[in-house]
Amino acid sequence: MQETTFRNSAPLHGVRVWLSGAVPAQATELQRSEMLEFVASFALAVFQAGGHLLHGSHPTFVSTLLEQAKQHRENGGRKDCLVLGVSKFWSKDTQLVPIHEWREHCMVYEIPEIRGEAARDESLKSLREWMSDRCDVLVTVGGNWWREIAGRSGVPIEVECAVKRGVPSFLLGGLGGAARDYVTDHPELIGLLKNGLDKDANLAIATEENVANLVSRVYEQLTRLSLVRGRVSNGISFRILALDGGGIRGAYTAAVLARLEEALGSSL
Repeated sequence: MQETTFRNSAPLHGVRVWLSGAVPAQATELQRSEMLEFVASFALAVFQAGGHLLHGSHPTFVSTLLEQAKQHRENGGRKDCLVLGVSKFWSKDTQLVPIHEWREHCMVYEIPEIRGEAARDESLKSLREWMSDRCDVLVTVGGNWWREIAGRSGVPIEVECAVKRGVPSFLLGGLGGAARDYVTDHPELIGLLKNGLDKDANLAIATEENVANLVSRVYEQLTRLSLVRGRVSNGISFRILALDGGGIRGAYTAAVLARLEEALGSSL
């Protein structure tokens, strides 16, 4: 794999990127190769630019991410360049999740297991909420097929979670998987990603099949966005709007905000 060169400054310093997705079980060998090439190249770009990657520890991505984090640390990078979130529903099985080995190369956060009849799904929901609360931007690639396992496909759930929070998002369907079917079945989503690109530009990224082009386009747009920047250890991100004025000025401001919320269909 050819290494892409990015600027030496740290334009993504402190930015937390939630990398969502997985290599689908039904993927062809070419699709699998291209998805993992994207993961490796994108991780390298984010790490070199001072950013952090957050990922929900899907076994198809973990090895590639750990290898990139290991190389980054050997070159003097920070250990928290990569953060793996995992529910204790899975990590209690140390053969399945070698968490101590992971911690040699990255940060690992264990989310409490949710017990009960729907323990698996509720534990996964809790993990997704943890990731969503701590990310500044979402990038989604691959994922198990939307059409065949619609009820349990993570890509739609994670994208909708990010969109609801107003997190800038990138949906990459060109490499296949649930992301491709989600773009096809829900084209209206393209206009809701809030990543600073217009509908045509987002559609081009959502259908791009060239890995190098994908990495370059997403990376360049990330550097243009005004994102919350902090350390992973800082926890949940907050965006605060402070408005000054009392009396009639305060009433006017409140009325304007109420009209904006009505127009946007969401709370500010």
